[in-house]
Amino acid sequence: MGVVLLSPARRFMDDQSMDVLWARFYGHHFHMTDQDATRFVGLRPKQIFSRLAALSISGKWHVTGRVTQMEHEVENAYGYVQFFTERERTSPIESSFEGEVEDDESAFLVEGKMVGNSLVMYETITNHSNVPIAVNICSGILSLQGSFMSGVWTQHNPNPSASRVLSGTISSGVFEATKLDEAGGLAELPPALA
Repeated sequence: MGVVLLSPARRFMDDQSMDVLWARFYGHHFHMTDQDATRFVGLRPKQIFSRLAALSISGKWHVTGRVTQMEHEVENAYGYVQFFTERERTSPIESSFEGEVEDDESAFLVEGKMVGNSLVMYETITNHSNVPIAVNICSGILSLQGSFMSGVWTQHNPNPSASRVLSGTISSGVFEATKLDEAGGLAELPPALA
């Protein structure tokens, strides 16, 4: 008897008249990337909400980008592998996460928040003695596939003055990241959600 009662409710929730309700669940927390545009432009709001609720940043990522050193106006390329772990899911489309990077010169400790497919990260960069040498503030967008992200960042001295939250900008840049599978290769893309 319960199955019979759920069927009309399910049809009601899937009806196009409910699209406005589904869209309100994610509101301005969905941003379509270039990679998403052709693949997902025809999704209905319930399908977008389902994809956003299924996103996770957890895993191993290959990060590349370009950095501009403000002082010298020099631009350089960079790349590294970064690990992220989701700490807490506070709603179907909101979570907090942490991450880390270790390379030959420094280590990054990351704290971040994801709402919809928007990311904000605060990265503390330390030297080998674990002394903070810089702070990065990053903003990015995770694709609806969950396997690609891109964004921008600014780097600041780790010790702001009493009158400012952040010190002046040391450098800034752009990044792109591709999720890696457990073996270190590109992750398989998940099938589209119905």
